[in-house]
Amino acid sequence: MFVGAIDVEREKVDVSRAAPVTVRAGGITLHHCRMLHASAPNTSPLPRRLLLLQLAAVDAWPVLGVSDLAQFDSWVLRGQPTPRYRVKEMDIRIPMPKHDRQGSIYEIQTALRPKVFAGARS
Repeated sequence: MFVGAIDVEREKVDVSRAAPVTVRAGGITLHHCRMLHASAPNTSPLPRRLLLLQLAAVDAWPVLGVSDLAQFDSWVLRGQPTPRYRVKEMDIRIPMPKHDRQGSIYEIQTALRPKVFAGARS
């Protein structure tokens, strides 16, 4: 589950093949939420914007469940809501890990040290 950031040394993540993706001002990157990703510090005086967008198949059941099925069904853009859902095996932590600075993504990530890509240019 998402907890905001990981310590690549503690988790023994090999970042030697990390590839920079450069986008021009106003550009975006799209990637799967489970793909390890990071960004270099924002060196511009302007804020870096973030838009999180969730897309899923109509029959994909959320890992954390649904508290209001009618609301969940109302979010369907294509197809029809279904009473039958697919659930696939995946590696998740239960209960979901909490961070000392739980809150916004920014708050969680500011506490992480070391910054693996801190020397990279944005």
